[in-house]
Parts: sequence; C-alpha cells; structure tokens
Amino acid sequence: MTTSVSLKLLDKLESLVQDWTHVHARGAQLLASLENQCQQRSQTMAYIRLSAASASSATCMPALSASLHSNPPMDLQEPHKTNTAVDPPFLRDFPSALPRLLRKQTEAIEDIMALLLGDILDALQAVTASMQTLAKDALAKAGGPALLGKLVVDPASDVPAVVAAGWIDAVAAGYVRELFVLEDLVQSRLDLRVSGGPDEASGGGSSGGGVGGSGSKDAGTEEGSSSSGGNVGVIRREWDVTHWVDLRLEVDIRERVRLAKRMQAAA
Repeated sequence: MTTSVSLKLLDKLESLVQDWTHVHARGAQLLASLENQCQQRSQTMAYIRLSAASASSATCMPALSASLHSNPPMDLQEPHKTNTAVDPPFLRDFPSALPRLLRKQTEAIEDIMALLLGDILDALQAVTASMQTLAKDALAKAGGPALLGKLVVDPASDVPAVVAAGWIDAVAAGYVRELFVLEDLVQSRLDLRVSGGPDEASGGGSSGGGVGGSGSKDAGTEEGSSSSGGNVGVIRREWDVTHWVDLRLEVDIRERVRLAKRMQAAA
C-alpha cells in the first residue's frame, strides 16, 4: 500500500531530526576536544612561566629600572630558556620543544574553532532551513494556515495533512530557536582565554568574555571560573542541554506515525 503524503512529510521530518542529532553530537565532540586542548595549552604556558620565574630568581637581582617593565608577550618562535632547577634533561637538549608544543596546541585550538564556526553551524543552519521549507510544503498540502489545529487525530485512521503540517511547523520552530542558542554559545559567549601565570591565578589577569575576550567576568558564577581560564567546559555542558526542542512531541509523532503505518499495512 502506498504511503500517504502526510506520512512521507513526517518521515522527511524524522530524517532531518536525525541529521541535526548527528551534527549536534559532532559539535559536542569538538567542544570536548577544544576543552582538552585549552587545558593542555594552559599547563604548557604555566610551566614555561614557572621555569622562567625560577630561572630569574636564581640569577642576580635585575636592575630596578628593568623590574618596572611588564613582562613581554611570549615569542612562540624563540627557544625556551632552560632552567636546570626545573626543566628535565630532555628540555635542556631540545630547548625549542616547549614553544613548538605551544604553537601546535594553539593551531589545534584554531582548527577546532574553524570547524565549530564553519562546518558545524553551517550544517545546523542547513538542517533548520530544510525544516522550514518542509513546514511550508506541509502547510501548502494541508490547504493553508487557516486549517491548522482544526482536525482531531483519529488513532484508527491515517494522519490528516493538516495535523502533520501543525506538527512539522512546531518541531521546525523549536529547532530554529535551538539554533539561535547554539550560535550564541560559540559565537558570543565562548571564552578561550588561557591562564597560566601567578597573576591570573590570583585574579590579577585581565577580564574578558566571548571568543575575542571582551566583556566582563562574573565573579562567583560557573561561567566566570575555569581551571584552564575561559569557559569552554561550561559552554560544552550547555551545548548538551536541550533548550527549545520539544522531545516529547517528537516521541508522540514517532508513535503516531508507527501506528498509522501499522494500520496501513493491516488494511
């Protein structure tokens, strides 16, 4: 027996929901990798600064005028100045190892961000656009918006087109809202600052928010505190939270479609 138009539309909706689920899961994996890379980079920077501070304290006291200058930024191309009191023998033989490691960690973070801001968000946008197109198509087949919500589903019959259109429209609207939340998480709220020096650990570091590090940090909040600096772990956990997607409605639709297909097969 041929499948009705309503069931075909709902099958297409289910396919798009699964597409979203797969892309969203990939985004969660990337955020977990990003958190790991940020933690490793923070530890590398902390070790470099500790080694440099220990080496400075072991030498003669610098001139007073030199102590008044702020520490210059790290040069990722400059070999690490080894400190026999802190560094293992391996680093004395390969002084450029730490700067190279730091550079590779930074490049890995940049690659992950490019995937999140590019491939992942682009794919989620494509899925929601397809859902909106499907909702318009279902509405047209149902006879227009004036009929939405007018019919009652009979469990013993096929799903009326107007009912299917209402379901699809509701699901699509939820995913569009969900996309706005996810875009805000990675485009505006994600903070990649890296702590690693005593000034950051004591709260003397610069405050910031978002990918660019602008804004203010809310003291006492989970988003404002992270062992690696920034809030990647918080964003990763929020990414996994469902904000606007109605999962119960999706379960109800699947059950209704399964029942309708059984009724068709038995007819």
